[in-house]
Amino acid sequence: MYGMGGQYAAFFPDEDLVIITTADAQSLQGGSQMILDEMNRIDTALRNEAGRVSPSPSRPDAPNHIGSLSAVIAALSGSYRFLPNSNGFRSCTICKEKVTLVHEEAVYRFPVSTEHPSEIRDPRYHQRLFVQTFPLEDGSLYLFLQILDESVGSIRILIQGGNGTVTVYLRTVEESLFSEMNAFLEGTAVESMNL
Repeated sequence: MYGMGGQYAAFFPDEDLVIITTADAQSLQGGSQMILDEMNRIDTALRNEAGRVSPSPSRPDAPNHIGSLSAVIAALSGSYRFLPNSNGFRSCTICKEKVTLVHEEAVYRFPVSTEHPSEIRDPRYHQRLFVQTFPLEDGSLYLFLQILDESVGSIRILIQGGNGTVTVYLRTVEESLFSEMNAFLEGTAVESMNL
């Protein structure tokens, strides 16, 4: 859980451990990142000690009903043009390697992986993001993006589709950036798109 200026809570249920910081790091450039780096070092040490070197795909805020990634991607694969929207998103493409969202000011490419979070840098705000994918039993694809940079927060993307249509729900928990990522987008399949 993330608060403003260095207030964080990290949960380690396997170790029956909760770590909470109530720092005020707002006046220290990179202060929040220093706290998050330390939390990451603790998490890595605990995982190594327990023999769980790679991060677990289960998160406390992720959906509980995990499905088959290949089946979900096969059902959703394709290119879609979004209906006109005030958030500036034009289209998306879904394939086995990535989900691409085309915005009027940037092209977002999110790797698809259930194995471990993938680190990327977002093209618009240049923030470091960690992307994890969760295929759901109902055929939806859930992407959890952790923002860990100058800004701290998360973006949740839920993609549902069928019969030549796609619906994309975007929800951001961040204080100043990524406002376009609070959206409900609907699109229809197109034969081919240059994304």
